Amino acid sequence: MIDIGPLHPQIVHFVVALGFVGVAFRLVSLTGLLPWTKQAATALILIAAVASAAAVKSGDEAHGPAERIPGAREVVQEHEARGEWDEAASAYRREIEISPKLYQPHFNLAKLLARAGRHAEAAAHFRQAVALDPSFAEGHLYLAKTLLDTGDLSGAEAEARQGLAAGPKASAVALGHYVLADVYSRLGRPRDAAREAATGLRLEQRARTSGGSPRS
Repeated sequence: MIDIGPLHPQIVHFVVALGFVGVAFRLVSLTGLLPWTKQAATALILIAAVASAAAVKSGDEAHGPAERIPGAREVVQEHEARGEWDEAASAYRREIEISPKLYQPHFNLAKLLARAGRHAEAAAHFRQAVALDPSFAEGHLYLAKTLLDTGDLSGAEAEARQGLAAGPKASAVALGHYVLADVYSRLGRPRDAAREAATGLRLEQRARTSGGSPRS
């Protein structure tokens, strides 16, 4: 089945526009000046009602339960802040069960597992996140770091390059270069390692001074 989550804003705007025009036509029809507007209003309002179902579906696919339920995301964050890894992980796993097509819960769970030192499990969920959204640059970069931690140098290099090519946020781009620097250092390529480390440091400093704006 097609995932219409990415189209959620456009679908909502379409439904609102249909409803607005339909109501406007209905008001005009009450004046009796343009008889055809009565049928047009009815058709537009019916179409808006049908399209609203698509808006609901796209909203479910665009936002996970933790985003839709008031306070749910804050509860998970509180578990993480208190170091209650099992409780936070359980919440993300429930979100994955409910919304298996969303990449965010896999990414959040993977970061949590990585912080807990469970790198193999983290890598699996990072892989799932980028499989669900191959253009998710930060997912590739975090996967690269996790693969580096497990000793998979070739995998780490490949994911770092893919993440950098996808255009990550300025706040994350340095991570890709640092991973490459570490990979090249372990492979006995000091010049390449120094180049990537210097690039990472320069981009990290630029991100800090620019407030994390997208890379230019």
